[in-house]
Amino acid sequence: MAWEEEPKGGCIRILVLEDDDAFSSLLEEWLSDLAVIAPHLAVSTLQVVVCARLADALDALRAGRFDILLVDLNLPDSQGMETFDRLFADSSELPVIVLSAMVDESLAIQAVRRGAQDYLVKGRLDGELLIRSIRYAIERSLLQQKLLRSSEDERHIRERRALDRFLSQGFSAVSSRMLGQRSLKQGVPELFDEHVSLFAQSLERAVEARTHKSSYDPSPEMKEMANGLGFLKCGPRDVVDIYLDAVDAKSIVAYPKKRQVYGEEGRLLALELMGYLVSYYRPYALSAREKITS
Repeated sequence: MAWEEEPKGGCIRILVLEDDDAFSSLLEEWLSDLAVIAPHLAVSTLQVVVCARLADALDALRAGRFDILLVDLNLPDSQGMETFDRLFADSSELPVIVLSAMVDESLAIQAVRRGAQDYLVKGRLDGELLIRSIRYAIERSLLQQKLLRSSEDERHIRERRALDRFLSQGFSAVSSRMLGQRSLKQGVPELFDEHVSLFAQSLERAVEARTHKSSYDPSPEMKEMANGLGFLKCGPRDVVDIYLDAVDAKSIVAYPKKRQVYGEEGRLLALELMGYLVSYYRPYALSAREKITS
């Protein structure tokens, strides 16, 4: 859920998280002039959704697309940076403007340091300042998304090249001859797709746990997958193929920041999967060594 250069359906959607009804009404009045907010975009409508509680805002974010958030951090069900952290976990790609009371300026500055685009002091706010801040936040967010997308694309290309070089240095060929088959992707594409799907499911759970700071242990799933790959006589090339295809599949519909998270968590899962696959083959390697030395 991030700002798009061409808003869907010609509509800009703004989520306001504010528990003061009078101030919320004032914000809606200031936001009523759509042409002033986004004169360069071919949009026809403006929607402002107001939530007084963090729980309601999180539900709204999960249910629909928004283009920018205006947020008071001190709410009936959440206070201070807890509000920002919980909100940012679900919407890190969205531009966020913090609405601060005079006594909360230090808190607002902390939020900016951790990803908010701007903060506005309520007692000094007027319609012109609000609209200008929204326009600047949108433009900065667009630029950041483009830079992140370019950087992540370059990193992904470099990683693929490095893995291809590593696996082309004889290790993959030796493994294929020893195990007696082509790569899983080439030899049994249906089974390969099943493993990509399983890996992608584990990856999604790992990313969910990271963004929501919850507990998730992928080890049992990676161990079970390694046993299945070992039974199929798979090798390092297969693990790399599964990892790359799963990350690609998840990244197609993700925004740059989340693509980066998919890549980071995917690499950790791939390393764990490789480790379990090595453990699966260790008894066979030891048995072969004993036969050679006996």
